[in-house]
Amino acid sequence: MITPRSRIIAALEHRSLDRIPVCDSDGNLDSLLPEFIETGFDLIHLLEARAGNNAVTIKKKYGAY
Repeated sequence: MITPRSRIIAALEHRSLDRIPVCDSDGNLDSLLPEFIETGFDLIHLLEARAGNNAVTIKKKYGAY
């Protein structure tokens, strides 16, 4: 649902504005992270441990800056 617009925004931030696209999200992101990465987001803000996010596992799977 948000992917087409998010792709445009992320591309604009990369090219025109020379910014790093950041996604701010709450909750468990397990199923959404691949889509966020594919869309062009470089950073995810707020990985809530209480929501089931494991920062160590996510870093191993997807890498980190």
